This record gives sequence, structure tokens and C-alpha cells, in this order.
Amino acid sequence: MLGDGNEGISTIPGFNQIQFEGFCRFIDQGLMEELYKFPNIEDTNQEIEFQLFVETYQLVEPLIKERDVVYESLTYSSELYVSAGLIWKNSRDMQEQTIFIGNIPLMNSLGTSIVNGIYRIVINQILQSPDSYYRSEFGRSELEIDRKARIWARVSRKQKISILVLSSAMGLNLRETLENVCYPEIFLSFLNDKERKKIGSKENSILEFYQQFACVSGDPNNTFLLPRDILAAADHLIGLKFGMGALDDMNHLKNKQNVIRGTICGAIQHKLIPTSQNLVTSPPLTTTYESFFGLHPLSQVLDHTNPLTQIVHGRKLSYLGPGGLTGRTASFRIRDIHPSHYGRICPIDTSEGINVGLIGSLSIHVRIGHWGSLEGPFYEISERLTGVRMLYLSLCSDEYYMVAAGNSLALNWDIQEE
Repeated sequence: MLGDGNEGISTIPGFNQIQFEGFCRFIDQGLMEELYKFPNIEDTNQEIEFQLFVETYQLVEPLIKERDVVYESLTYSSELYVSAGLIWKNSRDMQEQTIFIGNIPLMNSLGTSIVNGIYRIVINQILQSPDSYYRSEFGRSELEIDRKARIWARVSRKQKISILVLSSAMGLNLRETLENVCYPEIFLSFLNDKERKKIGSKENSILEFYQQFACVSGDPNNTFLLPRDILAAADHLIGLKFGMGALDDMNHLKNKQNVIRGTICGAIQHKLIPTSQNLVTSPPLTTTYESFFGLHPLSQVLDHTNPLTQIVHGRKLSYLGPGGLTGRTASFRIRDIHPSHYGRICPIDTSEGINVGLIGSLSIHVRIGHWGSLEGPFYEISERLTGVRMLYLSLCSDEYYMVAAGNSLALNWDIQEE
């Protein structure tokens, strides 16, 4: 829960604040993080090393004015310079120079960027947060309990494997497995002689796993689950079986995140591949930014119909885009209004047609939290308080409070009692 003292909501905040914060976060943190991913490069004889000094990067003020950029169909951008050095390993001598990396489009006072003379804006995108979710359904889930209280990890529609065999194949022996769970007696209850033989060693468990499933190597950049993650999920599943805990609401906003601040970083993550040629030339970075603002689904041409449409366009929120949903596959439950939208997402403003409920607008006073969650303003009314205090509540915090409609009757409850 985040509090802002006695600050009220009579003053309308900046409608482009989300775009400004995302761009400033990219300039201050994201850009440096991407430059840090450049490894040191050595020549074939391993005598000379090329190194970037990211801490000393500079952005030069544009030489041309914003209005002139529009007239001449240019890009309003800033030149990026980074200090680099050639280090001779034998003598430890270093030749340092400032190199030009590329042009970075800047954001103007409207929260937009000018690319090739066209005003473009990056809208907000909301995605499902990566996590383990629990729900009750008649079909088959990835982790399930059968009628005999045995836990299975389902890999496909027709194939499943014992949770003990899976944890053993991932490197845990039986003792370590029982030490890392909350209900060891349940795990021991379905352990028979056949299961003991399968988990007798890590090699036997891996062999059993390969005999049941066709294992295919995946993307090396994926983040894999650890054995303790599987056991923690099984513990929670056991608790749900005995009435402890609650099922997850996949459509609750606490299980989603706003990713506007990481969109640009994600676009250049796989483009800046360091080699001896493109480290000192500008086309890779410049081309990446131009393709992002020109081709990325979240980068759109600003609606110039009137000042109101410009403001509304900057407040758009989309479930579509890379990693998101599609208009043809999204269910009605996702499109519907959820109680967690109160104070955060406008329930009226949405697109028509196939994208109804998938493209909406942020509320006036909502703000983006550190992890991309939507925080809404609430008035705190209590007998212990002499006045009314406004708080910004995260999506997890407002579940512990009684929320009422924010009308004048609720805010003037002390006057009504008199």
C-alpha cells in the first residue's frame, strides 16, 4: 500500500505521465542495461581487447528544432556517444576514444516521438504476469491430484508422471524432497516399491522420464523451473484439496502487468549483437529504433483529430500485441469488466467489433507501480482519522479493505451523522 498523505484528487494529473516515466526509465536504466550486455571483444591472437565504458555515455541535444523536423520529414532524435577503449594485454596500454553508437528518438512534451516527420505514440500493453495459477475445472491440468491423493505432473493430454519421479529427475533425492514440502506424509502415502525403484537414483528417474516422454531441447534462453518450484506448487495444490487457500482469478489485474516501460528494451535486446564491425558503426541501433517505431504493433500514429483524441490515444491500454492476446482467440471472460478494474480502467471506453474489451483506457488518476502493476486512488475513511486521506493501493492491498463508491455521501459521512 502506498500513501500520499492528505493529497487529494481535485488536481488532474498529467495525462502523459506514464509515457514520460517509461521513457525516463529507459534513458536512465534500460539503455545502460542494454549497453552492459556488450561483452569484451578480443582479436584472434587474444592480444587486443575492445571494451565499452558504459558509465560515460552521452546524449547530445538535437541540432534541429522539433517543428522543423516535422516540416522536413526527419526524426527528432539525439546522438548517442559511448567511450570505448582498445587495451593491449601485454603492455596494458589503452587507447580510449568516444564512438558514435546511433540516434535515439526523443520524446516531446506530448509524450510522443517524431519519426520521419510523423508523430507516433507507444500505447500501454497489459500482459499476464508469469506465475503459477490454480483453478478448478473438469478437464486436466498440468499438476493434479487423483482420487487416491496421488500427485501427478501432466506433460500432455494423455501422458503424466509422478511428482516424485519428476523431482528426482530434476536432481532431488527422496530426503531432500520430503524436507522441502509441507505435507511429507502425503508424499509418502503413495510411495510403493515400484515408485521407490524409479526414484532410487537420478539416473533411473531421468531414464523413466525419457521412456515416457519424447524430450525435445528448447530455447537455451528460457528460464527453467527448479525442483523446489515444482514442490511448492504441489504443496499449494494439496492445501487447495483440503480447503486451505483460494483459487486464482486469471482475469484479476493483480495477475497482470503493464509493459510499456520495457517495450523499447525488448525491441533492441536481440538486435545489438556485438561484433568487431557493428560496435563502432551506427546503423544497427538506428535501424532498430526506426523499425520499432515504424513496425511494432504498440507504436501507432498519433490521432490528431482534436486535442481530446490526442489525450485519449495516449491513455489507451491494449491486451493485443507481442506476447498478448488476439481478437479471434480471446474469450468473453477476458473481455468482460472485472471488479479489480474499479478506479484503474475505464469500464465504458473500449473498441468496437472484434477487439471489444481488449482495447480500453486507463482511468484519470491511475498510476503504474514499480513492477508494472496498476495502482488506484482511494479515500481512507476511519473513525480514528479526523480528516479524509487519499491512498494509492496496489492490486493486492485493496482486497483487505471494504471498498465503497466514491461519491459525496461516502466522503461526507461525518456531516451526515450530525
